[in-house]
Amino acid sequence: MNYIQLIEKEQAGGEIQEIFEKIEQQFGMIPNIFKALANSATSLKSFNNMNEMLENGAFTNAQLKAALLAVSQVNQCNYCLAAHTNEAQSLGYSEQDTVDMRTGNINDSKLKAITQLAREITITHGHPENEYVNQFFEAGYTREQFTELFTVVAIKTLSNYFHNATNYPVDMPEAPKVEETSTIESRR
Repeated sequence: MNYIQLIEKEQAGGEIQEIFEKIEQQFGMIPNIFKALANSATSLKSFNNMNEMLENGAFTNAQLKAALLAVSQVNQCNYCLAAHTNEAQSLGYSEQDTVDMRTGNINDSKLKAITQLAREITITHGHPENEYVNQFFEAGYTREQFTELFTVVAIKTLSNYFHNATNYPVDMPEAPKVEETSTIESRR
C-alpha cells in the first residue's frame, strides 16, 4: 500500500518549490526523501531546516556523518544508510570505514566515541550507559556536543522511521548490508 506519493518538482507549489530549488542546488537532484516529505510542507520544512542547522552545528562533517550512520544502522534504514555512506565516501572514507562507523568499531577514537554513544542513545531510547557517556567526554567532546547529539539522534530517527514505514525507493547506490544485532534486549 502506498501511504505517500513522491512529489516531483513540477507538482510542487509555493514553499515546497522554493525548498526543492535549494535542495537541487545542494545535491544536483532532489533525493526521494525530500519528495516523500513534501507530502507535508511542515514536515519538509522542519526536516530541511533541522538538517541545515546540524550541518552548521558543533560537530565536524565527519563526526556528523558517523553519528548519522550509527543511528541509521540501529534503526535499519536502507535509504539513510545509502545516503550517508555515499556522503561519507565523498569525504574520503572507504566503504569499510562506513561499515565501521555504523557498528561503532571505527579506529579513530573520536569517531568511535560518537558512534558508540549515538548507537547507545538509539538502542536504549535515550537512556545511555555511563560508560558510553564518559567515553564521549574523554574523547574531547563538549557539553554542547553531548546535547546536540540528542538532536542528531532525534532527527535521524525521524527520517529512519519515515522511510521504514513508507519504503519509498532508494535513489542512490545502496550501502553494504550489515546485520544489526544490538537491541536493548540483547544487552540484558
